[in-house]
Amino acid sequence: MIGMKKVAQEFTFEMERILNIISINPKAFQKNKKLKCHLVPITKHITLFYDVKIKEIELLRFWNNYQNPRKMKLK
Repeated sequence: MIGMKKVAQEFTFEMERILNIISINPKAFQKNKKLKCHLVPITKHITLFYDVKIKEIELLRFWNNYQNPRKMKLK
């Protein structure tokens, strides 16, 4: 159980770090032209997809990279 707690804490720390970067520079990470959104790997297993709006950042999906990308629906 301790291992899971450590993994969760590391994920939370990395997520906060990424969100801080996005809040300062929303276009800091790669934009996927086909999906019309930005994406950033949080860990080797999880990618965050987000969209830049006029006054806000919309988090669209946390994606497990081992899933079939054809099954992904963003909106």
